[in-house]
Amino acid sequence: MGNRTTPNIETGFPNSPDGHYLYGVINSKSKSITMKKFFMIFSSLMLGMVSFAFTQKAIDEKLLQTFKTSFPNAEEVNWFESKETNIVSFKENGVRTRAVYKRNNQLQNLTRSYNETNLPYPIQFKIKQYYPDKKIYGVIEMTTNDENLSITEYNIKLEDEKNWYTVQMDREGGMTIVEKFKKSPVK
Repeated sequence: MGNRTTPNIETGFPNSPDGHYLYGVINSKSKSITMKKFFMIFSSLMLGMVSFAFTQKAIDEKLLQTFKTSFPNAEEVNWFESKETNIVSFKENGVRTRAVYKRNNQLQNLTRSYNETNLPYPIQFKIKQYYPDKKIYGVIEMTTNDENLSITEYNIKLEDEKNWYTVQMDREGGMTIVEKFKKSPVK
């Protein structure tokens, strides 16, 4: 090897040892292959774990009837069964929804993801009143049912030019900022 002058095109550096450029290429390829193998193994393990955690079995007819009555316009319906619950994800009127039913076919909780237009007007009004310079980016509505009590909370993602905010709000209008992140600068 030794010090010899090689063209800048080959290695990018004058007087670099032979094979320097080639070594870098082989090294980055082996890292890439190693990462791909790791990703494939990790993905396979995760898929296997999910397959055992949720099984796609025949859903109870009473539960199916309850679901169809509650959500008559549901599309893209997918059912999963765990040890203690039945979980269904679906889309209804453009709103992505996930419902969890207890074994007794009672709705345990409901999570809906949507944009500002589906947010109840009093909540939109209050958000705009307290944060007039921020835009509502998206909403996650969470309803939990316990016995005869139903509790609904909203996680509302807001944005302005510099930051993202998550405001947690309950049906009575109590608000708390639970997250604030700086946006990365646009280049």
